[in-house]
Amino acid sequence: MLNPFYILIGSIIFLIYGGLNYYIGLRGWQALFSFIPIFSYKVYWSIFWLLSLSYIFSRLSQKYLPTIIYEGVAVVGAYWLAFMFYFLLVITTFDLLRLLDHFLKVIPLGIKTGLNPAVGFIVFILVAGAVDYGAWNARHPQVKHYDLTIAKQAGPLKQLHVVLVSDIHLGTIVHNDTLTKMVKTVNDLKPDLILLIKFK
Repeated sequence: MLNPFYILIGSIIFLIYGGLNYYIGLRGWQALFSFIPIFSYKVYWSIFWLLSLSYIFSRLSQKYLPTIIYEGVAVVGAYWLAFMFYFLLVITTFDLLRLLDHFLKVIPLGIKTGLNPAVGFIVFILVAGAVDYGAWNARHPQVKHYDLTIAKQAGPLKQLHVVLVSDIHLGTIVHNDTLTKMVKTVNDLKPDLILLIKFK
């Protein structure tokens, strides 16, 4: 039997998550998708909720779905979380500026009303670009070199070549082939010591 406390906490989190997504979806409809003929109101919201709830659905149904379907839904959900973060950041900034403009009167009317498809399209492209860059960056780890001098004796040891690996995110999106490339990169550096950072 489920603990009522966990049910309460889960319900609160779900309501907050749903509210934030509704806010994003409403602004997306007002600023861009209402101007695209192929998107009716019902079609838009059906697609939007399928995307925004895909991550939660993948987690709740992991034990029951075939692996290939679960991984596909989980990838869509993971990408949506990234889109959600950037959309919230940009849309909230716009709305705060519109609120300030109530007193300052400096923002053009098209942006002020939130119904400007050009602004909506620019926001969509910027967010898509940021997510795409993040995905590319995750699959192409960067190597940065640092020279550190420590004022401490280490016996006969004069220098130590250390490789520190972090932010691997191995899982549904970052697969073993990426890990294999990372291992080769680390081995090519010929380290004396390898450190792995794990974030909980």
